[in-house]
Amino acid sequence: MKQIYLLLTTLLLVHVQVFGQSVSSGVPNKFTYQSVVRDTSGQLVTNQPVGMRLSLQRGPQMTNLYTETHQLTTNSNGLLTCIIGSGQSTLGMMDTIDWSGGMVHVKTEIDMTGGSNYSLVSTRELLSVPYALYSLNSGSNTPGPIGPMGPQGPIGLTGPQGTFPSGTQPGEMNYWNGTTWVSVPPGNHGQFLVFCNGIPTWGGCLPQVTTSPISSITSTGATTGGDVTADGGASVTARGVAYGTAQNPTTANSTTSDGTGTGVFTSTLSGLTASTLYYVRAYATNAVGTAYGNEVSFTTSAAASSFTCGTSTVSDVDNNTYNTVQIGAQCWTQGNLKVSKYRNGDNIPTGLSNSAWENTTSGAYAIYNNDPVNDGLYGKLYNHYAVTDSRGLCPTGWHVPSDGEWKVLTKYLDPTADTNSTSSTASTTAGGALKSTATQPTPGGWASPNTGATNSSGFTALPGGLRYIYGDFYGMSNGGVWWSSSVSSGSGAWSRDLYSNDSDVDRFDDLRTFGFSVRCCRD
Repeated sequence: MKQIYLLLTTLLLVHVQVFGQSVSSGVPNKFTYQSVVRDTSGQLVTNQPVGMRLSLQRGPQMTNLYTETHQLTTNSNGLLTCIIGSGQSTLGMMDTIDWSGGMVHVKTEIDMTGGSNYSLVSTRELLSVPYALYSLNSGSNTPGPIGPMGPQGPIGLTGPQGTFPSGTQPGEMNYWNGTTWVSVPPGNHGQFLVFCNGIPTWGGCLPQVTTSPISSITSTGATTGGDVTADGGASVTARGVAYGTAQNPTTANSTTSDGTGTGVFTSTLSGLTASTLYYVRAYATNAVGTAYGNEVSFTTSAAASSFTCGTSTVSDVDNNTYNTVQIGAQCWTQGNLKVSKYRNGDNIPTGLSNSAWENTTSGAYAIYNNDPVNDGLYGKLYNHYAVTDSRGLCPTGWHVPSDGEWKVLTKYLDPTADTNSTSSTASTTAGGALKSTATQPTPGGWASPNTGATNSSGFTALPGGLRYIYGDFYGMSNGGVWWSSSVSSGSGAWSRDLYSNDSDVDRFDDLRTFGFSVRCCRD
């Protein structure tokens, strides 16, 4: 990301570390500080002298507690490292700061020419105050003597005498279910008593079975199955899946028959109706009765003969409808994804705080500035964990495009494009062919000048901005970013960026905790 995201790429990364000494031997009032520096085009500033002024501040008015300056040089990765407390002091003294007096912020100013004409870069809260510095201002860490034991409190009232229920017939038993006594009637001659999930039961237990995920979904069929993990003490004489258009299907509904006994089995569903939501539960039957597994759901795809890309629409599980557009050999949705559930109907978490958004490794989405108007205009912003969740983000028969499919799109619009470009411009013209020509103040339009926008592809890209890894929202109307489904590393994935001030398509390797827009490609 560049220009409109300058503030993001120049945010300072603070690492606090107290030098190894005990408090009793004197605490050095110093700790390390690191920052990555980028220029106004978003490029790393490497091997270059930089002037830096650091101030420690506190309170609503951000009163300066201490200020010092440094003359530093970035390394080959654009990284600056210094020790706060070892620079040229221009205000205050480090060893007079009361670290127990409340939150401290670090104000950073730099001069990119290496001089002292400083410009403000950021003011960030110092989230970790070194323990030794806190202890230096808060007194000894040696505990005082233990005081005398206080008097014993009054003895409470005696509770009522417990009662055990009386039986009504010989052989009757009772067990405690955690709340009350429950009666177990006498069994028949020769019967044996077993425990089924903690409940005493005559004769045996129901089987235990789980339902397999749905796969190979078409307009008329799908593949599923189950796993009989325990027979309950009696042979499993029938197994399969029950399915239908109502929740909690049973063997009174449509079923498959897939053998006997324990273990994994596969079920094939056929004769289904196109574009219909179905519910499925595996079942297993023994002499005690029939047990059911967990419920899963899926929607059959639209009938192939009834879909024409460019004129037909597609709907997600929330019944949001999207126009489609044919670009070369690919069929794309013409709007950003708005769905709040995975394809199987499970809710995608949302409403995460900044801290929760930064630290989650599960799928989640946000709406720009939590404003429903932005949801209607630009769709939702998903982290990459939602993109790769096995429950599916796009409608049935559609998927989030891979990095390779984005390359195909870019190359189709610009045959000279460098589609293998890493963290730089892949094409200087394809972005104009993808961008909507609408500009502000038109709702959903790009900020002026919307350079090069022709929307000749029909893709109609809109500037929905992003949610930053720290949870803040940035860039609406100035830029848009779209995920691919391709993971570049354990913590990164490939994305595509468009901006209002050029007609580029940029390919970036971004952290998976960013919130970006999503488009879908037809399978």
